[in-house]
Amino acid sequence: MRRRRTSSAEAESSQDSFLDIVANLVGIMIILVMVVGVRARDALVEAAVSRKSVDELQVDVETPRLTGEEVQRDIHAIQEKLSAVQRETQRQHQFRNQMVTLLRAAQHIQEERRQDLDESDRRNFDLQQATLAAHNELEDLARNRQSLERQADQSVVLEHLPTPLAKTVFGKEVHFRLLHGRLAYVPLNELVDILSDRWKKKIWKLKESSEFVETIGPIHGFRMKYTIGKETHAVSRHGMVQQKEIVQVTGFHLIPIADDLGEPFEAALSEQSHFRQILSGYDSKQTTVTVWTYPESFQEFRRLKEELYRLGYLTAGRPLPDNYPIGGSPTGSRSAAQ
Repeated sequence: MRRRRTSSAEAESSQDSFLDIVANLVGIMIILVMVVGVRARDALVEAAVSRKSVDELQVDVETPRLTGEEVQRDIHAIQEKLSAVQRETQRQHQFRNQMVTLLRAAQHIQEERRQDLDESDRRNFDLQQATLAAHNELEDLARNRQSLERQADQSVVLEHLPTPLAKTVFGKEVHFRLLHGRLAYVPLNELVDILSDRWKKKIWKLKESSEFVETIGPIHGFRMKYTIGKETHAVSRHGMVQQKEIVQVTGFHLIPIADDLGEPFEAALSEQSHFRQILSGYDSKQTTVTVWTYPESFQEFRRLKEELYRLGYLTAGRPLPDNYPIGGSPTGSRSAAQ
C-alpha cells in the first residue's frame, strides 16, 4: 500500500486520532464483555434458584399438606421457568458469540491501521500497547498482594509445645496427683524411704505365713499400704539346681485420707501456691515432675505440662484408670520424661 508523506505535525495529529479511535474501540469492547458477563451471571443464578425450587417441590410431594394437583401445577410452573432460563441462556450465548466476532473484527481493523503507520509510529504504538499491558499486570499483582495481606491478618496462631523423645527417669523425681480439678503433692519419695528402712525389720513375721501387709503414714495426706512376701526360686550353682527363698516387697499402693487433697488447679498455677513452693526446692535441670493423672484431668495435665515446660522442668505423665490407686511393684516400670 502506498504510504503518504506528511509533515511532522500532520503525522502526530494522525497518530493521536488513530489512538483515540483505538481507545474508543477497546472501551466499547470492554463494556460489551462486562454486560455479557453480568447477564450470563444473572441467568445462572436464576437457574440455580429455579432448580432449588424444583428440589423443594419434589420433597414436598412426600408431605400430606399438598394435594397432587397443586404439586403438578407447581412442577409445570417451574418447568416453564426452566425453559425460559434456557432460552435466555441461549440468547446470551449468541450475544456472546456476536461480541467475540465484533472483538475480532475490531482487532483486525486495529492491525490494518497499524500497518498504515510508518515504522517509527508503529514502534511507538507497540510500545504504548506493551506499557498498557504491563500497567494492567502491575495492578493485578497489587490486588493479589492486598488479598494475601488480608489473609495473613486473619491467620490463626497455633501454639506448639515441643515434645522431645521420652527418656527413662533415673534422677530426682517429684510426684503430684491431678484428680477432680485439684493438684496434690504425693509424698512417694518420703514413703519409699520409710519403707526401705522398715520392711527388713519385719521379716520375722514371715515365719508363720508367706506374706504380710502393713501400713505407713499418713504423710501429706497419704498412707502407704505395702506387702512383704517370700518366694522360692530354682537357681543353678556349681552345676546343681538348688531352691532359694527370696524375700521382697511384692507391691504397694497409696491411700489418700481425704477426697479433697491438694489445691484447686487454677490456684496451683498462681505464684504463691503450695505447688510452686514445693517446686522451688528442686533444681529444674536435675528434676523430673511426675504427674499421676486420671481421665477427667487430661486437659489440666496439658496446661500443667506447658507451665512446667516454661519453668524448665521435664514432665512424666502417669495416666491411671478411674478409681485406681497410685502404686508400684518390682515388676513395674520407671517414669518416662519429656
